[in-house]
Amino acid sequence: MAYFPQSLVLKTEETCGGDGAVCANEETDSDDSGSDATRRTDQHIPDGCGSNSSQVTEESPCNTQKTETNSLLGSYITKEYELLHLVLSHLPLGDLNAASQVCRTWRSAAASVRRSRIHPHWLLWHGGQRQKIPEQLYGIKSVKFAEAEFPYVAFREHVYSEPSLALMFASRTVFGTRVLCTYKCSCPGVTARRNDEEVCHQHRVWEYVRAELQPSCPLICLKGYGIVGTIPDLTETVELENSRAYSVLLLPDMPGVTFRTFQLDKSQVTKLQRSKPQGLNAEVMEELTGIPTDESVQCLLLFCREAVLLIPAIIHLVSSLQNRQEETMAVAGGIISDVGGFSDSFPIMVGVAFLGEGVCVASTILGRNVATERDVDKAMQELKAHTVSSYSSSVGLMFACVGRGRHHYQGKRNVESSAFRRHFPKTPLLGYFGNGEIGFKLLPDVTGSKKSVDGPTRGNKKKRTDTPDILHSYTTIMVHLAFTGSNTSSHSRR
Repeated sequence: MAYFPQSLVLKTEETCGGDGAVCANEETDSDDSGSDATRRTDQHIPDGCGSNSSQVTEESPCNTQKTETNSLLGSYITKEYELLHLVLSHLPLGDLNAASQVCRTWRSAAASVRRSRIHPHWLLWHGGQRQKIPEQLYGIKSVKFAEAEFPYVAFREHVYSEPSLALMFASRTVFGTRVLCTYKCSCPGVTARRNDEEVCHQHRVWEYVRAELQPSCPLICLKGYGIVGTIPDLTETVELENSRAYSVLLLPDMPGVTFRTFQLDKSQVTKLQRSKPQGLNAEVMEELTGIPTDESVQCLLLFCREAVLLIPAIIHLVSSLQNRQEETMAVAGGIISDVGGFSDSFPIMVGVAFLGEGVCVASTILGRNVATERDVDKAMQELKAHTVSSYSSSVGLMFACVGRGRHHYQGKRNVESSAFRRHFPKTPLLGYFGNGEIGFKLLPDVTGSKKSVDGPTRGNKKKRTDTPDILHSYTTIMVHLAFTGSNTSSHSRR
């Protein structure tokens, strides 16, 4: 665990003043991107949680010598900016935020490192016994940490980029359970500076994830019958059906990519349901979703609570967004049991829109007739043929019917996720098992200018007169999102 030595931090603060730097405890305007995260390091942290420094009442000669050595080392690193930048570039996000408190120079270098990190991260926690993940495949032994402590530890071990969007998939047994908080360092109440004197709080699991994110980072937690997750080293992807588990996808700011999230309550969904498509003009859709009229949606993730299954509202929303733009957008999602991550609202429908030239999307549907490993492999092979190869990073999303999984493949587990892993070995796959799927097939021609679509059409294409087949049952929606890492997309556009 790469925790930053406390003695080095404290002594370097004393030496930073020599070059005109200002300690981080003073107000500076050099960078605010990590300010909320770094404030958490000021809080009391119990022994063994968040620091590897030992507390001693008297410094021995050996400790004094080490302190002096650390002071000299810290002073030297501070004066050598390139070396400082190199050292900080190897720190996980939690340690980087802590190091940024030392002084203005360190804060500036940490901000530069933070901006250069544009790769997604993902987490997986599994507490069941039926489908126990081998501990040696996981950098953190997930069976060692409870749901409450795992986000805190994982963010300090595996997360390097500052998340700008968090998608969490939680099983039924995890979503609704309030978990006892045993350490202040991982307590959402303490992080939010509430009830500082109390330690034994109980919080929902997504609140522990929320505590590790910046206030400006949206968190959407989706409740499913099971979840899909990937081991951090990409060696294995698992479908955890009816297990106590959750997975989290963390997306940072990336060049040429914009995230837009929206939540619709009952009155807004009712308005969608009762409105005619022609009445949902661009201004109305912008008011409902917050997506600017002049921005094209590359991919729309849409989730609706099964308690209110409003099919017309879903169709009207997708069709109206599609009619605003020339480029065909991908659509994926499903019917969920519940949604969390919002402190003061209980939306019926939530959406995530990916916009910009820096994202390339392909999606496919595994229907009822896809019932063997060979069928799945063929579908994944087709999906791969329509994805770009020149991307800096990518993620996969899987939204499957609860009736699929091992029940659909004669008791064999992980059939669909394993096929995805074979064809996309460097792409993490996350998702859930739900009660209905939303989406359609979109296979872009990465060498030409056409797209193979099975959904609503718009622009100068001849519009369909029938209702788009966007709602499905007993299927699996697979989505591949590639981020080019530049301001222009590498696949052709209409």
